[in-house]
Amino acid sequence: MGFKTYGAIMEQFIIEVAAFAALTKKKPATVIQNAVGLSGSTWGKWVKGDSSPQMKTVEKIRKYMKSQQIGAES
Repeated sequence: MGFKTYGAIMEQFIIEVAAFAALTKKKPATVIQNAVGLSGSTWGKWVKGDSSPQMKTVEKIRKYMKSQQIGAES
């Protein structure tokens, strides 16, 4: 069993949010604002590696993105 480093997990999360943002025609910063109410500058800090979210925040954002997908169940 292999484990991903935190850097690899964060990189994957950044890709997920950016892809969702592109599909929904929103900025990634807007996605995280809508999902968990974080400031718009937070996204830039995550991308630069100046800060990172707690895993519970990552899961809330993923849950939000899943709920917003076309055909998502309510």
